[in-house]
Amino acid sequence: MTVRALRSLLRNITLLRVIDGGRDYEYRVVGDAYVMAHGISFQGKCWSDLKTLAPRHWATIKPIYDSVVRTGEPLATRGWIERGICTDEFVYCEYVYLPLGTEEGVVDHILAVAVYVTHGALIGSGYWSEYRVP
Repeated sequence: MTVRALRSLLRNITLLRVIDGGRDYEYRVVGDAYVMAHGISFQGKCWSDLKTLAPRHWATIKPIYDSVVRTGEPLATRGWIERGICTDEFVYCEYVYLPLGTEEGVVDHILAVAVYVTHGALIGSGYWSEYRVP
C-alpha cells in the first residue's frame, strides 16, 4: 500500500513516536479531523507538553498509549471528548490504536485512526439514544 492509497484517511490519523519505551510520546503526524475535534494541534509536541495545553486529555490518554506499547496489540476506544480547554463542547469519537515497530515485540510508533461525530450530527441517529454527553 502506498501513501497515495492512504490519502483519504490522512485527515483521520495521528502518528505517535514512542520515546524511551513509553516515558513520553511525540505527535509526529496529526490529521485535520483530530485538530478540528480537539480544537488544537499537538503536531510536533510531546505527551508531556499536554499537561498545560490539555490537562484532562493529558491524564486520560497516557494509559491508552502505554497499553498499546506494553501489549503490542491494537486497542479500540469510544466515547465523548472535550473539544479543547476553552469550550464546554463535546465530540463523540471512536479510535483504533495500532502498534507499529520494526523489531518483533518492540513498539516504536502508534498509529491512531479516529472518527469524530459532533453532538448535532448524532441527533436522530442510532448513536444518540445509546451515547449521551456526560
